[in-house]
Amino acid sequence: MLLRSWILFGCLFLGQVAVAQIVRDYIIFEGKLSVEGRNPGSSANVALTINGVQEYLQFDPQNGTYELRLGLNQHYEFLFSKPGYVSQKVFFNTYSPRDRYLEGFPYYELNLDLKSEIDKRKFTIEHEVAFNMSSNNFDLRESYLSSTARQMREYRNMMNKEKELELAKKREEEAAAKAAAEKARQDSLAKAMAAKAAQEAADKLRREEEAKAKALAEEQARQEALRLRKLEEEKARLAALEREEQARLERERKEKERLEAIEKAKLEAQAREEQARLERERLEKERLAALEKAKLEAQAKEEQARLERERLEKERLAALEKAKLEAQAKEEQARLERERLEKERLDALEKARLAALAKEEQARLEKEQKEKERLAAKERQRQEALAKEEQIRLEREQREKERLAALERDRLAKEAAEKARLEAEAKARAEKEAKERARLEQEEKLRLAREAAELARRDSIAKVREQRAMEEQLRKEKELEERKLAEQRAIAEKARIDSLERVERAAAEVRRQEELKRLALEREKRAQEEALAREKAEKERLEQARLAAEAKAKQEVEAKLRREAEEKERVEKARLAAEEKARIAAEEKLRVEAEAKRLREIEQRAAEEKARIAAEEKLRVEAEAKRLKEIEERAAAEKKRIEAEAKLKAEAEAKAKQEALERAEQERKARLEKERLDRDKPVAQRVKEKIAEVQANFRLKDEDVILRAYGAAIQGYSLKYYGYINFGDGKGNLELTKDEFFEYAKYFKITK
Repeated sequence: MLLRSWILFGCLFLGQVAVAQIVRDYIIFEGKLSVEGRNPGSSANVALTINGVQEYLQFDPQNGTYELRLGLNQHYEFLFSKPGYVSQKVFFNTYSPRDRYLEGFPYYELNLDLKSEIDKRKFTIEHEVAFNMSSNNFDLRESYLSSTARQMREYRNMMNKEKELELAKKREEEAAAKAAAEKARQDSLAKAMAAKAAQEAADKLRREEEAKAKALAEEQARQEALRLRKLEEEKARLAALEREEQARLERERKEKERLEAIEKAKLEAQAREEQARLERERLEKERLAALEKAKLEAQAKEEQARLERERLEKERLAALEKAKLEAQAKEEQARLERERLEKERLDALEKARLAALAKEEQARLEKEQKEKERLAAKERQRQEALAKEEQIRLEREQREKERLAALERDRLAKEAAEKARLEAEAKARAEKEAKERARLEQEEKLRLAREAAELARRDSIAKVREQRAMEEQLRKEKELEERKLAEQRAIAEKARIDSLERVERAAAEVRRQEELKRLALEREKRAQEEALAREKAEKERLEQARLAAEAKAKQEVEAKLRREAEEKERVEKARLAAEEKARIAAEEKLRVEAEAKRLREIEQRAAEEKARIAAEEKLRVEAEAKRLKEIEERAAAEKKRIEAEAKLKAEAEAKAKQEALERAEQERKARLEKERLDRDKPVAQRVKEKIAEVQANFRLKDEDVILRAYGAAIQGYSLKYYGYINFGDGKGNLELTKDEFFEYAKYFKITK
């Protein structure tokens, strides 16, 4: 139940699954992948990549179990995804200190759980695993639960903002639709009122024409012809104005498109320039990294040559020391021979006094001699067995070295990236072998002093190298973060520019739609006026025909009446003609004034629109200039900040380096002082204190302790050290003198 809850909440636990830690050139992550607490299924996808190249991994989609084997000192990306769910990506940084690698790494457990997507919007949650100096192990930079919860909150906030934007856009569209409907309703109402007014005017005109049709027939025909001619001229003039307006709008549209194209090209050029600058910076960083790598390789070669010279010098000193020890051994043998002869002489002098005890003493001496021979034979057998075992171990180590060398050559041929790590391992082995030979080549007192100095120097070098490696790792991580920040800033800037372009295009589209609507309304209004004019002309023509027919029918009947009233009609006709002429002139004047007013309004609106477009363009140019100026100011400020940070970092690194050297010197002095104090202590006290120290830090078991004497076949090694002890605490063998060896033998059993 606990494991199910663990997987359900997507927890990540990095822990040991075995007590023993094995020294490997890779680390192992294993665990279970789930989708909202369930097995992932066949549609789930997993991928492990290094530098864009996919690596092999074990994965069972039915139960979600998997295993990753990651090489040391590399950067990996592990992606777990499934359609309809939020993907999760883990970045592995497998760089670790050299001494931690020699201790070995355990198995690590990593469990991931996917959550459902919101509105089918893709999203990826990212985690990072790296070496933690405080815990001395690999761990997440941020806990799994807090990292997942934080990124899911960001995901939900992003989706809420998008929904709010969509809702606002929808509300704007609804408001625009309502405004358009209201405008259409108002236009329809205006049309109805205009039609009604036209109908009323037509009825009034018809009633007036019925009374004066006959008298005004000729004048109306002439006036109608004049009016139609003027109307045609007005239509032509309006059509010319409309074409001119269309041409002007087209020119403005092309000018705006040209300015937008220039602006877009300018922004693209700026983006390309920024990309080129980032590429130049990346190439410069790579060049500096290559120079630094070459420098480190040269230093490593120089260090290797120096170690080789020291090794040859130590071998020479060891040969001299061996000759000295052999001379001392011969002198010691001669002294023992003289003492034996002196003892025999004294025994002869005492023979008379010990005559009574001679037989018993002889028997005791024979018995002791036999026991000595038996012990000597047993000791020879034990030494021969140890020598044989040691010879077998050396041969096995030699074969292992040859096998590792062959593997080394294969890896060098297959992957150049492994070269640095393998050279470091070879260098470490060379240093270890040199240290082992150094212990074989010096006498007790000089060995302790020289070895202390050598160990202090090497510890200082190792710490400095480790510090350099950590600084290099931190520098690379910071460069990676800076590249990510630069990419994010470029993406954000591009998104902002795209957003501005979309807003400008939308505004231009709205203005264009409004202008098209206005022109459509004007065309519709003109069409209505023309239709009314045609309808009125048709009615007038029909009315004239009717009046003509009636006049012809009544002509004969009313001939006499017409002749009588001819003079009267002529006078009335003249009066009516004058009145009609005045009325038509007044109407024409009003119509011309109304048309002139309408044209002035059109020209005024066109001028206002042109001024508005010019003002908007000016504001846009000023805003763009201001934005570019802000970008330059931010770039200058960013440059100053980076320079200040680089200066502070250099000062901090120099200070840290000085402090590290001072700490190393203090630690070296403290270690030398401790070793000196330990040498001054009695052997029994040193042994008791060491056993107490191990028991305080480790659960010591007698069966895990190895106490073993060296064989005579180890090239004089047993002349300096009698044997060694290993407490089983993972810290290796502790070399022992003869006195220390037999003091430890009081507490632990000697291992054969």
